Amino acid sequence: MLHNMFYKNSYDIEQYVYDIAIVKFRRILASFRSGAHCLSIAQHQQYQLDEHECLCPNCEIYIEHDFNFIFICPLYNCIREKYLQQAMYTNPCIEKLYLLFCSKSTTVIKNLACVLYHAFKIRNYFLNIYS
Repeated sequence: MLHNMFYKNSYDIEQYVYDIAIVKFRRILASFRSGAHCLSIAQHQQYQLDEHECLCPNCEIYIEHDFNFIFICPLYNCIREKYLQQAMYTNPCIEKLYLLFCSKSTTVIKNLACVLYHAFKIRNYFLNIYS
């Protein structure tokens, strides 16, 4: 799982705080960057679950962590295609994830916040239907 320390190397206020005016998008990005989200891997760390209990509820193959959530899980393909450049989600790798979170581009950061917000909405809807 990504943590703020991996892509934050100073004690300055991040630019996205100023660039993202819509609170719900700024909040989801801040939560995701800090690891305070509801993905299975965060619950694994909070409740000391075994990693095999943290599978993605949709694909049930991969552990549901940041990388899987943003790049792999097919449930969010339409969100990825709408908000991310194709080069980012084609042949995904951890470096591309870091590039997204470390980007200084206002457009990239806003689009990442949109991906997170809408993907969590889809995830929550999916979980409510199948629970």
